[in-house]
This record gives sequence, C-alpha cells and structure tokens, in this order.
Amino acid sequence: MRIGIGHAETVELPPAGAMEMWEFHPDRGRRIDAVREVARRAAARPEDYPPLAEAIVDGDAVALAVDPNVPHVAEVVAGIVDTLPRERIGSLSVVLSEEAQEATAEQLRQILAGLGEIEVTIHDPADRESLGYLAANTAADPIYLNRRLLDADLVLPIITARPAGSLDPANFDGGVFPAFADGETQRRLRGETIDAAGQDDREAAEAAWLLGLQVLVAVVPTADAHVARVLVGTPGGIRRAAEHQVEAGWQRDVSRKASLVFACIDGGPQQQTWDNVARALHVARHLVRPGGTIVVTSRLGERTEKSLRRLAGTETYEAMLQRIKKDRGRHALAASLLLQLRQEGRVLLMSDLPAGEIEALGIGAVESTDQLLRLVESHDSCAIIRSAQFCGIGTLP
Repeated sequence: MRIGIGHAETVELPPAGAMEMWEFHPDRGRRIDAVREVARRAAARPEDYPPLAEAIVDGDAVALAVDPNVPHVAEVVAGIVDTLPRERIGSLSVVLSEEAQEATAEQLRQILAGLGEIEVTIHDPADRESLGYLAANTAADPIYLNRRLLDADLVLPIITARPAGSLDPANFDGGVFPAFADGETQRRLRGETIDAAGQDDREAAEAAWLLGLQVLVAVVPTADAHVARVLVGTPGGIRRAAEHQVEAGWQRDVSRKASLVFACIDGGPQQQTWDNVARALHVARHLVRPGGTIVVTSRLGERTEKSLRRLAGTETYEAMLQRIKKDRGRHALAASLLLQLRQEGRVLLMSDLPAGEIEALGIGAVESTDQLLRLVESHDSCAIIRSAQFCGIGTLP
C-alpha cells in the first residue's frame, strides 16, 4: 500500500490481512519526462486552433495566466514561451495566481531568464492598482481582474485539468476567475462555496467569455503529481480532450465507502498548502463512512491564519461556522471543511507543522509512519486518494 507524503516521498505500508483496499487518482497515464519539449509540441499543434505563433500580430501584448499548482509549472511555461515569436511580441508577462509561493515565481524567472524580457508576478487581489474593471456580470456584480490580463491582446491561461466535482469551478473555460479577481469577489465566493459545498461554475464561465479567451493550456496530472499530458487549444477542444483523459482515470466500481481514507497531497513544496488540504478533504469526505477516519498526508508547512485558528475556540459548531464564513479568508474553505468533518468522524493531518499547532485545531497530528501502520491495522477497509488535490467527486460512486 503506497501512501504519498509529498514530493518524491512515499511510504509502503503492508495492508492488514482482511482489509479491503481501493485506490483513486487523477489519471492512469504515465509521467512525461521531457515536459518542456512536450509542451512545446502541444503549442505548435493545438486542438481546434492555429499554432500559437500564428495567432500573434506584431506588437501584441501577451499575458500567461498561470495556476501555480500545475505540475512542473516552470517547464510547462518555458515550453509554451519557446514557441512564441518573441521578436514580434510587444510585451510578455507571466501572472501567477495568489496561491503561488515566491519560490515558484523565482523558479520561473530563472528558467525564463534567457528568453528575453519577461515579467513574472504573483497576483495580489488586495492591490487595487493592479486591478482593472472588465464588466458587470448578469447579476450586476462588477468583475475586476488583474490589469495585465485586461491589457493583453492575447491571454493564455495555463491550468490544471481537474475532473468534475472538484472544489474549484470548472476551469476548462479558462481558470481566470476567481483566481485573478479582486479580494472582495474572492471572499464572497468563498462564503458561497462554504454554503454550497462547491463553487458555481457560471460566474467563471461568464468572466472567461467577457475576457474573450480563445485558447488555453491544460496540464493533466499523474497519480504522483507529475505531468501526464499537456493539451493546448480552444476551450471546447480542450474540454473534449481533457474530460475524456481525466474522467477515464477514475475507478467507478467501488460499491462501498471506507472506514479509513488516506488523502495524499503528492508533489513538491508548491503543492503543500492549506488550499490543497481543502481540495483533498472535499474529495475524501465523499469516500469515508459516517464516523470513519480521514488522514491527510502531506509536507504542509504553511502556518495557520485567522479562519483556521478559530477552530481552537470553545464556541458551538454553528457559531464557529458563522464566524469562519464571515472571515472568508484564504483558509476559510479548509477551516469550514475541518470543522464539519471533525463533527462527522475523525480527521488527522500528517505535516511539517508542530503537533501542538495541529491538535489545537481539534484534529489529530500524525508524526510517524508507525502511526500510519497502526491506523491501517485498526480498520477493515481503506481508500487511498493519490494526488488528492487534483481529484474530484464527479465520477465517484
């Protein structure tokens, strides 16, 4: 039994004798080694779209809107940039969403350093100067997006292909909203997501349409958070190719839920965030029996902010949930899911955080692989979700 606990780290646990075990993961495809070359070839032959080099007019401003959770994101971005006619482009910028760590931005700057003048920034939803007005949506709410995207002649999103039922809105329309929106919009949508246990796709699709997105890059992850496939093309072409690829990787023949669920956050430091803990918990709760145990295995080192720290309070469940919804901070989704799941069963977290900091949240801290083994021995069924941050519930039984 292989449990992922971070980048290039797995633990082999022998299952208990009579245990029933199932494994879920985002894709069955083999990992790609030459990621940059594969991305370069995909950009030269998109789905339902001309080669990217032919879609650019002299002097165009080009902006890449990048999900930093894309596996091998620096190599993917470099492969796409390799195909762009740099001598004809007026300006080229790479904008990472707020989830990006500074180390990820620096890695991109280093790999792109020899390719000309390319600006690499992290979107700051609180910086009003970096935002611009796009339009009002059908509900008359104003849409503010990162100004570099609004000013670009060609916006090229680079997204992680996620299956149906992930915590994020459907991103085959472009993945720019709400990732590159203003802070107030993001907070509003977090509150709505907590209420609905998932995000409404309509606003994301509308924002992409208003921005005029015509082409995007979608990266299909493997079970161990590497790259299985790079797709480039129109949103419709990508949706057809990616949905088939992603959904086909999910097992559909499990008739029962498990008493023990391991939700593994595989991948490097960029993957080890509370945002991805929330994504993993969202999937795990649909596989665990009532009263069962969920274990999130990770190398999480990101410290807790206000919404999570509220879990240490002594208020009632209802009062605490209302406070978290009112906070609507970066970690509000993770906090609300932990609050709900610790009411329904047992939640444990394996991380690089101090055990006391984890236990203050009302959940258990796993500090060794021996503890994982003892958990396996005390349950009669187990589900393992590899790279749970990339998974969804759309094809679960």
